[in-house]
Parts: sequence; C-alpha cells; structure tokens
Amino acid sequence: MSEQRLSPRFFCRWPVEIVGPEERRFRAQAADISLTGMAMLVDRGAAASLAPSGGLLNPRVPPVSVAVQAPGHAGVGKLHFEGRVRHVRRLSQEQYLIGIKFTDPDASLQLELQALVEQAMRSPRG
Repeated sequence: MSEQRLSPRFFCRWPVEIVGPEERRFRAQAADISLTGMAMLVDRGAAASLAPSGGLLNPRVPPVSVAVQAPGHAGVGKLHFEGRVRHVRRLSQEQYLIGIKFTDPDASLQLELQALVEQAMRSPRG
C-alpha cells in the first residue's frame, strides 16, 4: 500500500512539551511527524486537558503550543510550533495518541519543520 496523504508521516521518538489551555504544560513523546502536523503519545491527564470533549473535536478547541527537542537537530534548543488538536485515540487505559495540526508556520519555522521531517525520514524506525 502506498502513502496517499499530501504530507506523509514519518516515525520519530522525540521528547515534546505541549502547552495547552491555561498555560498547562504536559510532557509527551512524538510518534510521527509530517509537514502539516504531529502525533504524540500522552497520558490520560494530558488527553483530558487538551481535548476535554474526547474524540468530538471542533474548531473551538483552543490552540496549543508544541516544543520539540529532536536529538541531533541543528537548531538550538527546542523548536516551537502552534497547532490545534485534531484527533485523540485511546491506546490503553493510560496512554493516548493525540494528533496536532500545525497552524500556518511562518517561513523560517517552515524551514525548521522541513528539516525535522527530513531527519525523521532518515532515521531508522525504532
């Protein structure tokens, strides 16, 4: 089966910090990344705070900030992207997968995002 998305996803396992509503901070782990978004593994508390209505997400879901620390990335410190939670999937009683769609990164952030996606493309899975 071939990839049908406009922006294919690539496996990654990087530390992530998510800043959600009311400036609440959550630690997460990136699961995959594309030019349009990122999926992250979070615990139940983070999932409940970032998507209070569960899987019924709508445009009123508040934006979040995602700070990515990719090992070996040429950038200094963490890269920050803004986005919105698009989906939540329960993987187990304590682990959820949250998909974030990035909201219009500026040109310099788009270049950083491209570099992250290329790094994930080159990295061996697992």
